[in-house]
Amino acid sequence: MRYKIINLALICSIITACGENSIIPAVENVGSDITVCQFSDTSGVERKLRKVWFYADSQSFDQRAQTSLYVANQVLQTEDIDYVEAFHLPYVGKDTSSCILAGQAIHIGSAFISNDGVGRNGKAPLKNSSWEAQAFRGNVNEGDTLVAMLWISKRGDYQVSEHIGTGYHTDGKALKEEISRMIKNTVAAEKIGLTYYPMEDYLIYTDNN
Repeated sequence: MRYKIINLALICSIITACGENSIIPAVENVGSDITVCQFSDTSGVERKLRKVWFYADSQSFDQRAQTSLYVANQVLQTEDIDYVEAFHLPYVGKDTSSCILAGQAIHIGSAFISNDGVGRNGKAPLKNSSWEAQAFRGNVNEGDTLVAMLWISKRGDYQVSEHIGTGYHTDGKALKEEISRMIKNTVAAEKIGLTYYPMEDYLIYTDNN
């Protein structure tokens, strides 16, 4: 179920989660039209964990990273949990949802935050004491995102039984041809595929002198 994060335009200084006592750096460059797609409770016996997937109109490396931190921090502040992971899906406009890409490793930003300074397993420390973030530095092609959405949505229709065993595999050739037809052959079938975005660490440099 999708829902909007309300009051996106609030200035950081009036959000308690973004003040001097925050466990993340100030986020002053947050994208617009933030919409949460999916929550996943991945808690273990000793740690309460959440994953969240969302999309937003974020245009730059810094904005994608800060928007991911913003969403992750909102979840951490409102849920009784120890650790949260937030994944920023590509944006394809206010009237189109990229939520189908949740959990498919196709994202343009991510943030991990914890109250105790350690990651998912409760042992390895996060890179920046209580948080770490990454983002894609580059232009996101809306056509690539739409192709990925079609790939995920139609893939189930092109499963072929294995000759040996009981497994299945995707008939990639037929799937590519179908997607190419759906987008009116604007991209040749042989060039259809999933686009993954290389992440770079988001770093905050502090002058301690």
